[in-house]
Amino acid sequence: MKQLKKPRILVAVDGSDGSLRALAHAVDAAALCNGALVVLNVQQSITPSRMISRSMISEYHERQSSSALRRARAMVRRRNLNATFHVIVGEPAPAIVRFANAQGCREIVIGTRGLGKIAGLLLGSVVSKVIHLSACPVTVVK
Repeated sequence: MKQLKKPRILVAVDGSDGSLRALAHAVDAAALCNGALVVLNVQQSITPSRMISRSMISEYHERQSSSALRRARAMVRRRNLNATFHVIVGEPAPAIVRFANAQGCREIVIGTRGLGKIAGLLLGSVVSKVIHLSACPVTVVK
């Protein structure tokens, strides 16, 4: 008899309160469906220059991702749930969708940043871009 693969749920975490609310939702969803939780932090790419070396950029990304994932790891540990944690560098929305596709995720869970309507329009919304780019369902947690 063929064993069914656990459904994979990707949650994008940037360390903000909104992303941690999304993680809490994803933890509950994964527990309900006996799913596999994939936690992703995307670091914005930075172009090296005379003033900023590749090693400085790498160290910066490590510090930022460690900070963003610290509370996420603690939350997953408290719930006694298995999860994989990943860090990638790129433009957030397309990177999230590409990673979800590559991992075979059936759903993406993402939190809002609470910027408000005007700021969200001016800055462009990662959430909105993920919704438009993704072929799988996207759950937005406020």
